[in-house]
Order: sequence, then structure tokens, then C-alpha cells
Amino acid sequence: MESTIRDLRADEVEVRVGRVTQKGATFLLYKDARCDMNILDETFGMFGWQREHIILNGKEFCKVSIFDGETGEWVSKMDTGTESNTEKEKGQSSDAFKRACFNVGIGRELYTAPFIFIPLETEQMGQGWKLKKQPNLDVTFMEVANKKITALEITNMDTGEIVYTFPKKIAKKGNYTTKTDYVLPVCDMCGKEILSAGAYSSQQIAELGIKNFGKKLCIDCYRKEKGKQNG
Repeated sequence: MESTIRDLRADEVEVRVGRVTQKGATFLLYKDARCDMNILDETFGMFGWQREHIILNGKEFCKVSIFDGETGEWVSKMDTGTESNTEKEKGQSSDAFKRACFNVGIGRELYTAPFIFIPLETEQMGQGWKLKKQPNLDVTFMEVANKKITALEITNMDTGEIVYTFPKKIAKKGNYTTKTDYVLPVCDMCGKEILSAGAYSSQQIAELGIKNFGKKLCIDCYRKEKGKQNG
């Protein structure tokens, strides 16, 4: 059996909240069961793998088996899962399958993900904190070398703003797959793309220009217009 399981693409990786603090939240990377099934089909063929769910000592396990054409035998990996907060049985079955796929080799690079903390507005809830608004985050760039994540970019889809990069500055991006081509607003004065600045996203800066001057403005042109107004 010589089939090699490829690295995950950026569009196959999801982002979920880990822990919320007063200043923001940590986030975790994960793959879903559909991603695992697609890669199994792609790598071994529709009839080259199978899954089986088994109850052992009261716990549900999932066994993923790969057919070895050279020996004519099935090679299996198995793991258990945990219940979800919504549909407990379905969540446990799905989690067991995803963990078994980790054992097969799908998405192991996710275990090498860097610490992800994103500053966000939070509010107190009892003894802890919760997000005021759940952000719509996507992994828009990911580079993997030797099964280790070496570069990562996360974008807030609601604003188009890049909210996390690893390393802190990605010098140059090569060929990669993203979920969406993001179109930044363009300044009506200078014609350049409106970039985020400080705590303001590119969209917020554009809307500020429209509100105060009736046109979309980058931060530099906004300051120029502001100076004329005050001057």
C-alpha cells in the first residue's frame, strides 16, 4: 500500500472558539467528517475504504479500514469519540470517525497548529466571559511542510479583515487554495484598496468616509479630507 494522504487545504480547515477571556478568545483548527470522507475517496477510491461503529465497554468506537491491494487484506485504525452539546449520539459517532481518520493520517498537521488568540469584544457571563458577537472566521491561507503548519492566515468574513497570521508576518505567499477571493473596497479619491488600520476594518473605514464625506476613502485620504474640513 503506497497511497500517500495529502496535506489539508486551507478551504478544508474550520475554526472554532476555544476559550474566551476578557480581552478576546483562543481558537482551534479542525476538520469535519465530510472532509475525511472526501480525502478517503480521493486517496483510496470509493470502494477502497470502509467504516464500522462498534460499542465496547459502553463506549462507541469507529473503525476505518483501508484495502491493501497488494496483500488483499483490510488494514484498520480505530478510535472513540465524545458527545457533542447538541445531538449527543450523532456527535459522538462523527467524532469517533474523525479521530479514527486522524489515526489513518488525515489532518495530523492540525496537531501542530500555533496558539491562536484574537482580540474581540467580550462581556462577562457569571464567573467567566463570552463573545458579544460570534465572528465568522475562515482559514484563508495555510502552508504545511513535513506535516507541520508553517504559515497560517485567518480572515473575518464579515469584514474581510485578516485577524490572525502565523508567523506574525508572512513575507510571501506561494500557490495556495483559499475559500474565497476577497475584494477590498477601493478609495474614491486615490483609487487604492482601503486597508484596515488599527482597530478599524477596511469596511468600517470605507463606511466612515461615506458617512462624513459621501464617498469611500482610505485612511490617508480620509485624513486629508478631515484636514480640509478643519482647516
